[in-house]
Amino acid sequence: MRIKLTLLIILILSLNVSSKANPGFDRLKNEIIKNLKWFSDTLIYSEYENAGIDIDSLALSTELKLRKLLTYKESINLNLKEFPNLKLDAYTEDSLRICLYYFSNTVGPTGYEDVHTVCQWKNQKGKLFSYIISSKIFGTIGRIYKLKSSSEQLYLLLSQNFYNTIVYVIQFKGDYLILDYPAFVNVSSIILKSADVSFNPHEQKLSVKLYEDNAGMEDVVDPMVDKAEKSESYRKILKYFKNKESVSFTFNGRKFIE
Repeated sequence: MRIKLTLLIILILSLNVSSKANPGFDRLKNEIIKNLKWFSDTLIYSEYENAGIDIDSLALSTELKLRKLLTYKESINLNLKEFPNLKLDAYTEDSLRICLYYFSNTVGPTGYEDVHTVCQWKNQKGKLFSYIISSKIFGTIGRIYKLKSSSEQLYLLLSQNFYNTIVYVIQFKGDYLILDYPAFVNVSSIILKSADVSFNPHEQKLSVKLYEDNAGMEDVVDPMVDKAEKSESYRKILKYFKNKESVSFTFNGRKFIE
């Protein structure tokens, strides 16, 4: 009887220990929640100045804390109701279970939106990783698609940054995230202004069409003109669009080809 009682007490104690939250996770969580209150879309830049808030420094600090938080197992299926102004931008339901979280703030009196995105994923062993991607990937990522490849883990991102749709390809290689995979000639992204951009995951086809009020494809590719002055890859990409009303690219397992 005494042995059974002892085992019961040990079981209860073990359940209590396992049910306790990770103190490191809780500390980070509370710090992030406190910071995120300053990233409401109702706040304007002058409110940061009046409160003595350096919003750029606060954003960087919050990005770093969020990156660390997303490596804890407790961050799986994060309850966004507990995190004001944090949003799940896009996600996958495959083995990597990619989640793209973001928060944003206005920059200067013009009201430009600065978007801060952190990517979370897990490897084959279930270990969580995270990476701040907003230094290279801009805007709000509304859609993510897995690209069919026999040897690589590649994903297409469609991001909206004001009037521009930016198409990115990223690669997960082992425990690393590569943001400059050369899917378009030898660059990782194309930038399209005010265009109808869509991707068919079954056909692996990326389509770009003019809106009725577009002046032409020259206007659509205008954001890449400056890049073409320094990049042979962008010069080749611009030629694909010349004198056309629509363009389609098909992914061949390694790159998008016309």
